[in-house]
Amino acid sequence: NDGGGATYKISDSGTANEMDVIAVGDLYATLIKPEVATPEIYGAYGDATHDDKASIQRAIDQNKNLTMNGTYLINSSVTIGNQDTSTNNWLNNVNINAECSSVTYSGNDSAFVLAGIKEGNINFGKITASSGNCIEIWSSNGYTSVSYLDLTFKDLRPASGSKAIYIHSSATGDINQNKFTGGSIFSGDYGFYIEQNTS
Repeated sequence: NDGGGATYKISDSGTANEMDVIAVGDLYATLIKPEVATPEIYGAYGDATHDDKASIQRAIDQNKNLTMNGTYLINSSVTIGNQDTSTNNWLNNVNINAECSSVTYSGNDSAFVLAGIKEGNINFGKITASSGNCIEIWSSNGYTSVSYLDLTFKDLRPASGSKAIYIHSSATGDINQNKFTGGSIFSGDYGFYIEQNTS
């Protein structure tokens, strides 16, 4: 599913990978990455019925500038930034504008998991977690540090017993110089929940 707005280069050779190269009969269509991507370009439906997790994840993994305007269902966590504790592959200068989106998360962990980010702006609209947290930010060492991030949200609705924003770090983790600007937090047991393991 190409939700529209994508531009492709057509050629008679290539290798389809279901991400940015698709087979069309005997031809191959290679996605020309836009300046600002959308999950729909990567196959999201944005109709609150289909699981759009894979499309949102692909859009984030392949673009630093992303706009989300749909009503999305995700059944597992979307990760933003470097989640690998053994490499310094930070995500630098990310810009995600999801202010006009609504995301419903049906998994048991966190809808969005952030780690390994150096500078950026992430603007969430509405996130509803039916049985988990809305946003998780973690760091276990310098490779997964989160610094100079400006995170805003409009409406967070974690599940009962869960957290709107869950921030946790190990003794060697690094979460600093970040700015959080919020709208409303409904339901759940915790708004901001911060913990550090000092061992």
